[in-house]
Amino acid sequence: MSITELAKELYDVRAEKDQLEDRLKLLNSRKDELEKKIIPQLMEDSEQTKVTVVGVGTIYLKPEINCYVKKDVEQQFFEWLRANNQGDIIKETVHHGTLKSWAKEQLGNGAPLPPQMEAHQFMQAVLRRS
Repeated sequence: MSITELAKELYDVRAEKDQLEDRLKLLNSRKDELEKKIIPQLMEDSEQTKVTVVGVGTIYLKPEINCYVKKDVEQQFFEWLRANNQGDIIKETVHHGTLKSWAKEQLGNGAPLPPQMEAHQFMQAVLRRS
């Protein structure tokens, strides 16, 4: 195959992937709407805690929570956890995107990476859409 044919295939694959990702976003949105709003409201309105649907399964309500800590008070939150004997849930991490960007910068400047870190450089074909 020629580079031109492979570039066209890459374009088609990326276009299909983008369509699937858009569809996935819509499906996830609808799933969340059904799980978190519509079905719980209908079940609460009809005072049902569990419903069995033949061929599907049993659906029931379960208390759930979403939570976060604002970045500007994160250190105060960590101090509170430590003061209340809950510090063991604190985990130090570096986001993979940040780590990748930092490693690329280090290697680009000719600086070595730490021996504890593995990085594999490779060439990647990039298709810029016209």
